[in-house]
Amino acid sequence: MSHATSNDFAGAMDTHKVDFSAFASDISPEEWSKLITVRPPVFFPSPIDSLSVAHPIGRGRTNTTLIQATIVQTDAPSSYASFDYPVNPSRAPAVSIHFEPDAYGLTATSNYVFTFYLWAQTSTVFSVSQYGASSAGGIGNRTINGQQSLSVALNGLPASQQCYVAIEQLSGESWTWYQTVISPPPLVFEPFEP
Repeated sequence: MSHATSNDFAGAMDTHKVDFSAFASDISPEEWSKLITVRPPVFFPSPIDSLSVAHPIGRGRTNTTLIQATIVQTDAPSSYASFDYPVNPSRAPAVSIHFEPDAYGLTATSNYVFTFYLWAQTSTVFSVSQYGASSAGGIGNRTINGQQSLSVALNGLPASQQCYVAIEQLSGESWTWYQTVISPPPLVFEPFEP
């Protein structure tokens, strides 16, 4: 799924449309119930926001930081930023998403999920970190290969607390970031036993 070809400059003529529903999920419904603490449900249209190269700034201080991007393609059907650590190893490539819940009208301490949509040519290891939530699931070293989503669950984030979730490449070859979706956690229902 390389974006650049010999006929175009850095993907300038890229016509590839990405189907985000085809990305492999990294967390099963059973695992969600272990990652998210139970709080009163927040009924908010899902997603809260979807940040990408074409939409890097949300409400308030919600924004995107791209570190060491090799290509930033805004006019492709699915905008993207590509990173190539071996080309410039002086600083590890990273994507950081900052989020301000109260800028979206949220008023209660709640749980949120940040889902990064990525594609890696080879097995690529990321250090995943967060700041702001009382606890989080999905942080630490994570490996992706191919077209995959990488999810981080933030627990107990006060509405007034700005936070961030960041992925930083530790090893591997080139990779692409398409978007990060910020949403409430999925509803997980357990079987009713009378």
